Amino acid sequence: MPWRRVMHGARLLGVIWVLGSAAGAAQADAAASGIAEVEARVRAAEELTGTFTQRREIDSLPFPLLSTGRFALLSDAGLYWHVLSPAESALRVRQGRVDERVGQGAWAPVELGATAQRLTGQLLTDWVAGRFRRLDAMFDVMVQLDDQGWTVQLSPRDAAVASVIQQVRLRGDQFVREIRIKHVNGEATEIELTPAPDRPLTESERGVLVD
Repeated sequence: MPWRRVMHGARLLGVIWVLGSAAGAAQADAAASGIAEVEARVRAAEELTGTFTQRREIDSLPFPLLSTGRFALLSDAGLYWHVLSPAESALRVRQGRVDERVGQGAWAPVELGATAQRLTGQLLTDWVAGRFRRLDAMFDVMVQLDDQGWTVQLSPRDAAVASVIQQVRLRGDQFVREIRIKHVNGEATEIELTPAPDRPLTESERGVLVD
């Protein structure tokens, strides 16, 4: 369905921003320090699995769109995003490509341009994996730290990105637990992640990413 493609990142774009002032450089240094602290807290793993609950608020609907499923992350291969309810579908991000599958059908490329394909895949994978250092090249970053965990707020630096995304907020501890995306049209996407670090990838999940 069209809205599912939107939920899975079809609107996400990325750009490179260059610091142009001493004040900007100072802010960047502070952000880099905060990002380094967050990455030090996030548990590094070659692979990670878990479940998710995704909620999308759309102005034209009186109720949010809810979906649940499982994810599998393989650091050197990509991300498998498997929606189980309300209808089965899947997203696969690997080698700069974003593919989707409805039900038990065949994998097919998501209809994005080459640049959008690469950046959408990079952003979604980096958000789930907690790789914030690379995101610093695309967003203004604000970091909040406390004893319970951390919060990272991302504001797009480029007009093209800002035309569709107002803000991204991520929260977690040793794992990323929550991703909230505010869209400029007033809609919002919220993803709650429940990592299962002791559950290895199944052969099926691994096959999706490395076949």
